[in-house]
Amino acid sequence: LHKKCLGSFGADGSGGAPGSFAQYRPVEKSTVSILSPWYLLPVLDLTTCENFRPDLAQIAERLDLSEAQVADALAKLQAGGFLEWVDGTYRKVNLHIRFPASESRQEVRTFHREMLRKASNCLGKTSQADYNRRLITGLTVAANPENIELAKRRLNEALHEIGEILNQGPCTEVYQLNLQMFPLTR
Repeated sequence: LHKKCLGSFGADGSGGAPGSFAQYRPVEKSTVSILSPWYLLPVLDLTTCENFRPDLAQIAERLDLSEAQVADALAKLQAGGFLEWVDGTYRKVNLHIRFPASESRQEVRTFHREMLRKASNCLGKTSQADYNRRLITGLTVAANPENIELAKRRLNEALHEIGEILNQGPCTEVYQLNLQMFPLTR
């Protein structure tokens, strides 16, 4: 793995691949404010990219934010101990962080809602280049409720494994990988 660009693992993080998942430091419940506003995590992970420059305008352009939002994010991430200024650039303090959740929490739900909105907005971008940069897919299936917990555990493991694949080599982009599994029947 390209150690510099390892990112933040989900806003759930329960489960995961044996061994490698243990290297991710859980973010305590009192620190979950890193999920709000939504752009704190993308700014944090952008600092690990090979082509990162500590320039407000460049960060704002890369993440489609205002310079004020970027300045706010950098200040909050530094104050929270997630980011530090070293040798003329920002450095992510812990390359491996995760957000374990054993119960539904407002901060996590709000973050996921915003990521779902951003994913929905991607569907409006119809060029072939935009299509090639994303994957939005789904599966509707009849399910045995007794298998839901096993499926959730396996999906969490798969998300982590995919994150490790995406982290290999020099990282230059920040992606959001979401997964939803929910009942359509009552």
